Amino acid sequence: MVFAGPLVSSGGERPGVGENPAGWLDLDFAQLISIRLSLVRSMKRANIKQNDDRVLGELAQVAMSSKPMDIELTLERAVMPRFSFSFHTPPMGPSGTLERVLYIENPSVPRKVQQIVDDRGVAASMGMVELWDAGVNEVQITNLLTGGLLGRRRTLVPTRWGITVVDDTLSKAVITRIKELSVIDAFRAGYHEALGNRFAVVLLPSSWSFEMLESWLPFTGNTVGEYMIPGDRESGKGRSSYASNLGGAYYAARLAVAQGLLNLRRQAKCLVFMEVTKSWLAPLGVWRVREGVRRAMASLSAYDDLEMALGHVLANMETPKKNWLASSEFIAERMNYISLDRFLGASYHE
Repeated sequence: MVFAGPLVSSGGERPGVGENPAGWLDLDFAQLISIRLSLVRSMKRANIKQNDDRVLGELAQVAMSSKPMDIELTLERAVMPRFSFSFHTPPMGPSGTLERVLYIENPSVPRKVQQIVDDRGVAASMGMVELWDAGVNEVQITNLLTGGLLGRRRTLVPTRWGITVVDDTLSKAVITRIKELSVIDAFRAGYHEALGNRFAVVLLPSSWSFEMLESWLPFTGNTVGEYMIPGDRESGKGRSSYASNLGGAYYAARLAVAQGLLNLRRQAKCLVFMEVTKSWLAPLGVWRVREGVRRAMASLSAYDDLEMALGHVLANMETPKKNWLASSEFIAERMNYISLDRFLGASYHE
């Protein structure tokens, strides 16, 4: 059993902002937390395989709409102004048990969305990729997946899982395509900072592989007095297990990098550095990683060597460069390769 239902605005100042993650990085913590707390979480207890419930059927239309809809909800009782704060989940406003949904306006459903939802012969993964290729963004695709509207065996999916599944599925499809492209011809690096997070991307001229490192500055979040730099990575063969050190952030960053490379029509070995600073106030979701890395990819500059590329972006971070380098398996592999190459080169001349 799961709880299903939409988050609806109780009259916040920025209606519709929840549908535009690309613009969330331009807001500050106070604005984002205020928006989160102004949303009412409506909930209906449902079996994950239940697909004939009237209320869930009405909510499906909301998930299929490409634009925010005006809807009116009837709750079991008046909601109390209770708020939830946690180290692991975004701030939450009040909640209530959902009884009825009333459309104030009709949903705007793209033809491709209607086609994929109607076709129960299309696997969920294939449906996601077809929607992505048709211009449907990952937020709406996640809404469709979590609402039990995709795939042959349809079930409701918890939102947190759904976000990662969509990021993972879409990035794998994009990676398959970029592996057929030429390798970049120079080292490149880009940087972006927002909402207490710093994002750096370094691209090396090589075939596709990906590594992400995440540094929590001392006394930030739940760390105590030392740098913590967990990481996850994959070779060109991909991963065979979940990226448990970084979780959803890994897949969100991988999608952003892969999409950026596809736009460049190139492939590369990719390093992502993420630093959580003392300005970080509350968890907001992995969207911040996806959008932050996208902006870092949009700011790429070319460099003659890896040292220059790393120096450009890591100079903006408080975590010492030596700590980053010691935590990166990719950089260790490259340094070993260079040392061996120099040794063999010297041997050949003796």
